[in-house]
Amino acid sequence: MDLIVKPSHINGEVKAPSSKSHTIAAIFASLLAGGRSKILEPLYSRDVDAAVNAVKRFGVSVQSDPGELVVSSPPRPWWPKVVNCRRSATVLRSSIVAASLAPGISLIYGDSHTNSTPVDELAKALRKLGAEVLTTNGKPPVAVKGPLPRGCCEGETVGASDGESLAALLLASPLLGFSIKKAGTQLWHHVAVTLHVLRGFGAKIGYEGDVYHPEKPYRPGTYKVPGDYVSAAPLLLAGAIAGRVRVRRLDPNDPQGEKVFLDILGQAGAKLNIIGDAVEVTADSVLEPFETDVSETPSLAPVLAVLAAYAKGRTIIRGISRLRLKEGGNLKPLASNLKRLKVKARPQCGGDCLEVYGEGFVEGGTAKGYGDPRITMAFAVAGLASRRGVKVTGASRFKDYYPGFVEDLRSVGAEIEVVK
Repeated sequence: MDLIVKPSHINGEVKAPSSKSHTIAAIFASLLAGGRSKILEPLYSRDVDAAVNAVKRFGVSVQSDPGELVVSSPPRPWWPKVVNCRRSATVLRSSIVAASLAPGISLIYGDSHTNSTPVDELAKALRKLGAEVLTTNGKPPVAVKGPLPRGCCEGETVGASDGESLAALLLASPLLGFSIKKAGTQLWHHVAVTLHVLRGFGAKIGYEGDVYHPEKPYRPGTYKVPGDYVSAAPLLLAGAIAGRVRVRRLDPNDPQGEKVFLDILGQAGAKLNIIGDAVEVTADSVLEPFETDVSETPSLAPVLAVLAAYAKGRTIIRGISRLRLKEGGNLKPLASNLKRLKVKARPQCGGDCLEVYGEGFVEGGTAKGYGDPRITMAFAVAGLASRRGVKVTGASRFKDYYPGFVEDLRSVGAEIEVVK
């Protein structure tokens, strides 16, 4: 699938799609809470489908109604299962933790992309708690033998040096009683999102001296999924370069790290107006160059690269090395796509920085989606204010992340053609 985006002036209001991270965490929290829970305003996407399929493999019933998921979880023990997590590393890590609670041997794996996810640290933590975990050279497929019984690990402390592993371990902490020591500095907003979801299911996690410890257990409940700042970022970018966009359902108190995109837009000179849960962005003048670090928010790198292309001057985006760990190595695709659109860009700082020399406008051309929904959406938006338009080839993956992306942009005036 290709997207052809013509120069367009946009003006209108869009409802931010629901957060994928919150939806997936809520699905697994419903599994662990037991009983009957409701998830309101979930995201419906392929990655969420993978999460629903995973918990079903552990014996959960999931009823999908308009605007809600009803999850009925049986008492443990669950049957061991073979779980295909498809292309979601978040579902993979969460399923590995869930499998440690099931009796017998479970096999957890995904597609070729997901099977490149490092899981050795997560495996070591579960082994310390008493589960048997066998990886494939530190990566999936992963065999897990449980069960770890309820309350088995009170007084135990395991370590986690990245937010993704810590977030997965937090799912089991209220059931098993173990604590988690934070070490390192990467992606802690994943932890904040998970804690937000756990509170929605009655589980309270304390934090003292870099150690997270369980204070209250799970209970089934009703959780409303907030809007997603990552998915909203291309819409906000569109307003900053091509007209005016108001995006609703963006909770200013939400812990999503990608909320920092609002600060960067302001730094670049975009006109912002925030009223309640609505963010309005207007293309007011030529954008200014900026400096930022994406170590904690690698998902923002594509929209920041496009924002830099429309800024007049030299922009530095630091922390790019994190992309090689999380997003499959997106530095070269970003630089290559910018060059295809006649924007000067080059890696710097030994590959940890992307330097962009914007002219305040983009000529246009053909970019590649590289199988990444964030790259696809960012460079599609680049076409809105370009001189000749932008064609994004290999663009089908955006449906995994934001199924309504094209329709939402069209609703505010974007001219987009989908070529299958």
